[in-house]
Amino acid sequence: MPAMDTIKGFLLGAYWRRTFLSTDTATAFLSAIGLFWLLTEILSFIVETWKGPLQSAWPYFLGVSALYTVWCRRPVIYRCERLDGTDIRIEIRIADIFSVKAAYVISTNTSFDTTVDERLISSQSLQGAFTEKFYDKSEYLDRDLEHALQHEIAIGERQSKVGGKSKLYAIGTAAKVTPKGRTTYLLAISQLNEHGVAESSFESVRTALASLWSFVSSKGGYDTLAIPVLGTGHGRINTPRDMVIKEIIRSFVAACSERKFASKLTVVVSPKDYHDNEPDIYELGDFLKYACRYTEITPPKRGLGTAIG
Repeated sequence: MPAMDTIKGFLLGAYWRRTFLSTDTATAFLSAIGLFWLLTEILSFIVETWKGPLQSAWPYFLGVSALYTVWCRRPVIYRCERLDGTDIRIEIRIADIFSVKAAYVISTNTSFDTTVDERLISSQSLQGAFTEKFYDKSEYLDRDLEHALQHEIAIGERQSKVGGKSKLYAIGTAAKVTPKGRTTYLLAISQLNEHGVAESSFESVRTALASLWSFVSSKGGYDTLAIPVLGTGHGRINTPRDMVIKEIIRSFVAACSERKFASKLTVVVSPKDYHDNEPDIYELGDFLKYACRYTEITPPKRGLGTAIG
């Protein structure tokens, strides 16, 4: 774990609430004290003259015990496992997605609107942050999307009272762009209503994931993929974040049973999301371990990326 990530982890309020302020912290501290006490008794028995100096050093023992406790209870901000029988790794990480060296998956809407304003794409959304980070103007992103979607068939038109694009594509449509040399897959998981508000569902996320793996497998590069917790922000789905993360992992594992198309998948939980919603990184880590080591991978019946049970 990078040292800077660990330091940032100490600043997360959820860390103090869920990890450090618990009975396990007290247990770790008392265990350290007990170990030093035992060593003192043993050494004093071997060399009797050491008893006094060792007992007078108890402030140092307390200090070392405190440091040991902090180390044992340091923030867990990532869990990583290797998919059994492969060299593919799957990771859950608390981080800013743009700090991860990988090809990004960015959720978008079925009309692939790009204008960052309060009517369409919020600057607080991941797509808004992506646009502002990698494009000087949203028009440049529109140009890249027009090229990426030239072979995709539109399924209808959107009626809008706030402007934006009218051409609609299916849920799960993916567009590959490479701004500033960084491969990015914009994935349609939500629909904008006539007022420009994004609407999605857990089933739409499942459908989009299956389409994404198929797209990357046939048209993408062999990259590490970084994917956010889809739909839980401006997509407004009411499914708990833990469940969405598990579905992403299940879907990816199922897709890997048919073809190897990525060296690693990193499911990224933003620090703000972790602080506000506190997904259980420990329970998710246990699920990831089980999914990677003990799940029998069989070809999915409903297409590439269908979640396995």
